[in-house]
Amino acid sequence: MRRFFSLIFTIISFSFFVKSQNVYVSISSEMDSMILGKQSRKTDYCQYRLKISYENKTDSAIYFNKVVKDIQIGNNIGFPQFNGSSLYNPPKKSISSINYSNDTSVIVIPLNLNDPWLVFSDSIYSYNTRNSLLEDDLEIFYDSLYYNSLSEKSASSFTSLYWKHTLGRRREFINDFNAHQTDSLIKYNDFFVFLKPGETYSDYFDMSGFVYFKGHYCFMVKKNYWSDSIVVDVKYNDELKRNLQVTEPLPNSIGIYKLYSRPVISNVLYVDF
Repeated sequence: MRRFFSLIFTIISFSFFVKSQNVYVSISSEMDSMILGKQSRKTDYCQYRLKISYENKTDSAIYFNKVVKDIQIGNNIGFPQFNGSSLYNPPKKSISSINYSNDTSVIVIPLNLNDPWLVFSDSIYSYNTRNSLLEDDLEIFYDSLYYNSLSEKSASSFTSLYWKHTLGRRREFINDFNAHQTDSLIKYNDFFVFLKPGETYSDYFDMSGFVYFKGHYCFMVKKNYWSDSIVVDVKYNDELKRNLQVTEPLPNSIGIYKLYSRPVISNVLYVDF
């Protein structure tokens, strides 16, 4: 059964935007039928999709990191990737009984290959406003969908869907990157967006976790610019006693596409479930 859904879609709209040479990231929400161009199917799983679109308003062919769909279900719908921040011994495996229906949560979406989605209780996101409880629950919810172990009826029909994981693709990409096969990187459009002047590209992400927990959600991108480097390895530092990421700069160009690292213009999406 579909729950009441209200959507307020606000777009940052300044007079200089039309004349600017930037990339615009648009965050919106759509129904399954709108995405696939056919009537909604009578299944139990969530029909709501988060749409992230990228528009090249520059006069050059450019490429940049995109919000990665590490795990995908049928029709190339991605899952938000959360990393629970709380430490449990033994590890937490079940969703909590916390009622989030009256909470307002800020969902911060990363614009690079390695960062997870984050949850905060304030738009001025800092450590003190991090909502680790909801973050943990969302991680468990989506992990449970992936491993087909969640017993809730709202997620039961996911068991028959087709799954795709990009872990192997990441290894292939790092190998090609380390081998300096720059022009061959254009095939990794699951990690990058390649746009000619005026072109637009869109990806979609499942919203069943947000529907399940209910509440008020504000979606926004993490930074107003793209990273110009990627993580190619993780090595243990004996002095610091922890793993450190090894980063390398992205190539200045891949084929005809130049690396874009200038500011991003984006909107904020408010959704109530």
